[in-house]
Amino acid sequence: MKPQLHPHLRHHFMLADKQALTPLFSTIQQKAASWRQGHKDPFLLKIRDIVEERLQDEISIDDLAKIVYYSRVQVYRKIKALSGQSPSRFIRTIRLYKALELLCTTDRKISDIATDVGFLDPKYFFRVFRIEFGEAPSAIRS
Repeated sequence: MKPQLHPHLRHHFMLADKQALTPLFSTIQQKAASWRQGHKDPFLLKIRDIVEERLQDEISIDDLAKIVYYSRVQVYRKIKALSGQSPSRFIRTIRLYKALELLCTTDRKISDIATDVGFLDPKYFFRVFRIEFGEAPSAIRS
């Protein structure tokens, strides 16, 4: 049996935890907003829309090329030039920011969110989420 804290103390510790996480959360929100603002190019917006429509599907550069009527090489070069990321990294980043949005706006399980945004392996999701945002998904949720 776990020791129980007095309700006033429990509230105090919960408030302290939230205050400690507030700077982290606002930093991550700022990063998400700047990422969204930084990608206003119509081509990147189209790619983002395509990826968000097919979050649970495996999307390759060839798939994107067929949809936007460019060659595979053109898609790679254009995404790399406009975003500074390879297409696979850009797609992963879109998935991670969508996961961040779902973590902040829903109460669904983290593993379900990971699956919904296209990460079949929850361990991989946790690892790349931590790399992208500097914190585990559970810390964002707290």
